[in-house]
Amino acid sequence: MCDIILLMNRTTKRMLLQEIRRSLKGYPGHAGTVAVFASFAAFVYFKNRLTPRYADDYPYSFIWDGDNNGNLLYGNQKYRRVKSFKDLLRSQISHYKTWGGRTLAHSLAQAFLAFDDKKHFDRANTLAILTQLFICASLGSGKIADLRSVSPEKALLLTAGFFFSAPHIFASCFWLTGAMNYLWMGILQSAFVLPYSLKYHETLQKFPESLAFLSGLLSGWSSEAGAGAAMMLAGMETLFSLIHKEYSSWMGFGLLGGFIGMLLLLLSPGNRTRYALTPELEECEPDSPEDHAVSTKEFLYSPAMFKKWFKEGFLYTLYKELPLQIPVILYFLQGKCRDRKTDLFILALESAVLAVPSVMMLSPEYPQRATYSSVLYLLSAAVRVFDHLDIPDFNSLNPLQKSIALAAAFYLSVKALSGLIVDADNSVQFDRQIKFIKNNRHDPLVYVEDTDIPSPYVFLAGDRSITADACMGICNEYEENYYNKAVSAYYGAHKVKCGPYDEHVYEQNDPSSILFSITNPVKSLVMKTKEIIRGSKEYDPIDTVFYPLKKCGHPGTEYYVYDKPLKGNKKPIVYSLGARSGSAAGLSRLEKITEKLGHDHIDLLKLHISGSVSDVLRSLKESNVPIRQICLEIHGIIFYKNREKFKHVVDEMHKMGYIVIYWDKKISRFTFLKRANPRHL
Repeated sequence: MCDIILLMNRTTKRMLLQEIRRSLKGYPGHAGTVAVFASFAAFVYFKNRLTPRYADDYPYSFIWDGDNNGNLLYGNQKYRRVKSFKDLLRSQISHYKTWGGRTLAHSLAQAFLAFDDKKHFDRANTLAILTQLFICASLGSGKIADLRSVSPEKALLLTAGFFFSAPHIFASCFWLTGAMNYLWMGILQSAFVLPYSLKYHETLQKFPESLAFLSGLLSGWSSEAGAGAAMMLAGMETLFSLIHKEYSSWMGFGLLGGFIGMLLLLLSPGNRTRYALTPELEECEPDSPEDHAVSTKEFLYSPAMFKKWFKEGFLYTLYKELPLQIPVILYFLQGKCRDRKTDLFILALESAVLAVPSVMMLSPEYPQRATYSSVLYLLSAAVRVFDHLDIPDFNSLNPLQKSIALAAAFYLSVKALSGLIVDADNSVQFDRQIKFIKNNRHDPLVYVEDTDIPSPYVFLAGDRSITADACMGICNEYEENYYNKAVSAYYGAHKVKCGPYDEHVYEQNDPSSILFSITNPVKSLVMKTKEIIRGSKEYDPIDTVFYPLKKCGHPGTEYYVYDKPLKGNKKPIVYSLGARSGSAAGLSRLEKITEKLGHDHIDLLKLHISGSVSDVLRSLKESNVPIRQICLEIHGIIFYKNREKFKHVVDEMHKMGYIVIYWDKKISRFTFLKRANPRHL
């Protein structure tokens, strides 16, 4: 199964390169179109690489355990990774019987989750987004679009309109499980409608009946709201053909396939099982005093539910899609004569745009990402009217209009860049959470602090980043939560628990913390960029989320320590061993000194290793004096020339129960903190 996906990735990449070469040949005037799509592809791929696995990605990495309430509810699940086609088939049969009918979406999700490396999905998903844009261009124009037929201006409309108007784009297009349920299923839905659009515009006369039936079946069996909108559009265009005596038999076969697909989707036994189990096993917090929990029977189809869905779902979708509605509104407001057939086509697309969020009002759940398919038809409508509008050239604009256009471009660029910064910073924190779990997986319980997001960039990025989903993380504060159990099984830990860290440095109001929340996310973006370009991760020994650190020492000898007062505001016990005494013999003398002074522990040990590193580490391991923090500086070793020795030091300190909270590779300096829940230190 994995070999098949790798082959598909290579084949798709080769076909894309061939299409680019063919399109460029003899068409130098459209180099701008290629530049727009190439830039957008690079941006999308980068954002894909910054997106970690989280939330449902972990439960869906395992064979669906329908006998124990599935992988997304509380129960005694037996976790076994999906590693073969047989495992995938077994998992999806169980999923269809006990959870839901989205078999196509979750089959694709589990196929990609079978890989430990997410890069295969990232490449395929980038191509999927580009494919979706070209389907929208073809659907709107009524003819097959390629790089030669799309102008640079229309390419900008497609790329910017898609990224900035799609509701909750991160969860619907970049998160692995979400992308399979919405982006990839949206491709099936819009591809099903495409031949009907070509028929309507008289650019397609014949179409294989079997292919139409298969396309309808896949579209109908995709996702509920999107499948319904696709069937509605195909039905309206079929009705138009019947009225004008242009009906072809393949149109009926397509609708029949769509109808059967929707039956398979909606009549899945798992739908009934899921909604019967969820209220019993999962409790949700009410969002406001008058609201009930989403999963309770009192809330379903009550005035409170419709009010909540209308405000947080329907209006949100209309608000996000408003910029794409502007060209459509301008088209209908212009005074010159319009083509009636074009008017009807645009109105049909607009009806699908409104149908998706309207239908979701009747759903027991209304995640904002569920209205994703709405933007596809609005984007197609915007493409259709684009050629009918008198859009002036940039050079012909007056100074004020140019300023407004440049300000809008600058705003969107800042928004996109801020989103990348937020995603990169969260990616670094997620990596450290995972590393911490791996390093401490043999503990009875691994406690991991939650990630935090830098507020300055969150404000600028809005919902075009992981912000809205960061709370889902890789686990939560309940040990028996299904996410926690799936994460534990995935990384081989006994139990995992995440909890809020109320002293996170991003949440402090002092000037140094504010500055850190501005500069550190940028450093994270630089670090992740280097990793993606090199194709491998930069060595980073820090394996937990950020601790509040305090700078100590004199210029040239600065060091950083965990900045939290001891219980009872006691004065810390600090020892320092300089370059001469920083050896195994020096540590032996340290024990005698602490015994003589009556110190049963050390809060901070500043240690400069000048002799054998192995001997010093062995002496630390054999020492009977508990040490809370160790600031360690290794003399005479350069990180870039001695990576393995550095890794050995960190690994040995991990075995002794220490974690790295600070390091400076330029001067070989570390700060180690004795591992424990930091709020109880």
